[in-house]
Amino acid sequence: MNRRAFLSAWPLAAGAAQPRGAKPLEQLDTRMPLAERIRMIQTFVHERHYSPKGLLYSHINFAEERPHRPGELAGADPNPLGVPQEDHYNFENSPMNSGIFLAGQCYRYLATREPEALDYAAKAFRSIEVNYELAEQAEGRAVAIDGAERATARAGWISKPYGEMLTNQTSTEQNFGAVWGMFVYRGIAPAAVRKRIDGMIVRLADLWREMGYSVNFFGERWDFERSMPRAQRHMPVWAWINRVAAEVSGEPRFRREFERLDALFGALPTPRQTNLGMGRETYVSTEDRTFHDKEVITGDMLIDLEPGSAPRYLRGMTNWWRFAQIALREDFFTPYYIELNTVTGQFRPLPKSIKPRPRWSSPSLWANGVFPVCWSENAARLAVSSAVLARRNPAGRDAAMTLLSRLHASLDKSLLRYMIDPENALEPTQRFLTNLLSGDALAYHPTGYWYGRLHGLW
Repeated sequence: MNRRAFLSAWPLAAGAAQPRGAKPLEQLDTRMPLAERIRMIQTFVHERHYSPKGLLYSHINFAEERPHRPGELAGADPNPLGVPQEDHYNFENSPMNSGIFLAGQCYRYLATREPEALDYAAKAFRSIEVNYELAEQAEGRAVAIDGAERATARAGWISKPYGEMLTNQTSTEQNFGAVWGMFVYRGIAPAAVRKRIDGMIVRLADLWREMGYSVNFFGERWDFERSMPRAQRHMPVWAWINRVAAEVSGEPRFRREFERLDALFGALPTPRQTNLGMGRETYVSTEDRTFHDKEVITGDMLIDLEPGSAPRYLRGMTNWWRFAQIALREDFFTPYYIELNTVTGQFRPLPKSIKPRPRWSSPSLWANGVFPVCWSENAARLAVSSAVLARRNPAGRDAAMTLLSRLHASLDKSLLRYMIDPENALEPTQRFLTNLLSGDALAYHPTGYWYGRLHGLW
């Protein structure tokens, strides 16, 4: 079934027209109080960052602060999946960002009891549920997108909904964000919603255990548990998800799976530690520093769920937080590619290089080269992880609060830009990457702020 036919066969639930009362993000000014800037960002998300069908957008047009229109990125460097780039970037991290924003609005409500926070939370949860319903409605049918193997839809699957449709593409991050938000939300949600959340978490955890934590990712088979050193980055999240499923269901199978995975990965080793342990003096670090937040957030929640293991989780969280700051620039952008020495911690940003065309593994130039670009999404995640460390680690509180103070002082629209190209190294077909408004940043900055408010950091 082609993309258009599949979309027609499985329409999303219709949503209400979007209000347009949010101020343009261009008006974010570092002279404003931080609370005012945070409210501007979250109002923008609530009023202008959802599709008419209820899905939270991901990375949209930075300059014009709107989703990409059909065909607008037709001349851009293609992605390895072959889907239109507007479908790709508009929805790439939709479920992850929905869950992160949902968690933040729950923290906001718990800190302030503002009724509006419940409205914002309900809408973010609905974005996750709309995504989840795609697989529920299509259960048993074959699903694929261009360039990827076909898969059978099963309830519990949360996908990257390119083009607002069910796909067989996802990642650990998409499930992490969704479960984080839902787990926090269930404590303040209406009874019917809480029951729905519990069922969704249980189906999700069962599905991934039965799949053996293995997926097709951009045409490549990824076995998260056995692919070293990738496993150390992903599997602590799946241990935590099983612990959450045990908490909401009381089912022993989830407790057993949590204990199995926690025994293997619960020390939360960083990629630097893992590569060093595997005898690699150097390796190329890309997104591993940025995705440190998963280990920090899951460790934070496991401290409450498993207090007997709190010292172990705190050590791992602290190491990941420090690891995330490797190569962080003064402007809070981070080089996407660095060569990291696992022994000394020294690094060097990598120069531009492109494989000879006969060695290309996909039609994507980005997937076949190294580019000295920098991105903002590590800073956005540090807005949350630093608040967690300031709360949980008394010995590191001053350092975490100092970093947060500098980050908050710098927060304007420039820190919401997905990527910058300081060396003008991107090819013409890639330059759209510097005109993306980061959905990750829009979700993480408010969530870090409200976590800090809830726990008395400011």
